[in-house]
Amino acid sequence: MLHERGEDEVTSDEVCKMLKDNGHKIDKWGKVEAVVDGQLTFIRAGSPKRNSWQITFRGSKPDSFKTRLETEDGFLLMPRGPVLLIPLSAIKELISDPDAFERDTIDVFVRFDEDRIVVFYKQRERDVTEHVLGLWPN
Repeated sequence: MLHERGEDEVTSDEVCKMLKDNGHKIDKWGKVEAVVDGQLTFIRAGSPKRNSWQITFRGSKPDSFKTRLETEDGFLLMPRGPVLLIPLSAIKELISDPDAFERDTIDVFVRFDEDRIVVFYKQRERDVTEHVLGLWPN
């Protein structure tokens, strides 16, 4: 993981500008949730872990982060440098264990490599570089 990439959290104002500059419509904006392009969007910066950032999905109510992941409905917006807007469907593809959604939480990790950005869960990973808002590498 590159320490200079992903280290800095991008401000809400900057993220909103980037979304608009990339053709996205912001219908509603909050600290941890937004509605972007008509889709519920969960804003999570992640927690630093060794060589990656941890994103925890939790909740069992209809609009909870974990339930929306299970139904592949919405986005994860990760406001780090660079900013990522990842469809939850792209993350769910990684989760193959049958009891994952029965647990209280599901942890995925985001790693900023030199030439790509990867989301991983257990032994599976997916390149999500295409979901960067703006130029990559920056």
